[in-house]
Amino acid sequence: MGLLTVNEVGVASDLKSATVFLGFVGTRSQRASAPEKLESRAARIRMMLGSAIRLKFTPVLKFILDDSIQEASRVLQILEELERNVPASSSEK
Repeated sequence: MGLLTVNEVGVASDLKSATVFLGFVGTRSQRASAPEKLESRAARIRMMLGSAIRLKFTPVLKFILDDSIQEASRVLQILEELERNVPASSSEK
């Protein structure tokens, strides 16, 4: 399945639903199958969550793959490439 990390969890004000934003590391095929696998295991994850926390309701979970970390990493990579390719100014000589 690859490596999943929980980047953020947004909980509705009534605590009945939660959106789980997940980071993912793995192959493209693993990434493509991750949402389906998570949804098929959502009831089990919700049951485990319900036994770990004390709330009147256990939130219904919605999983979303979050690309923000990969996008930020790519931006940093581009900035580093640009920095390496900028010619030194004459004042630095």
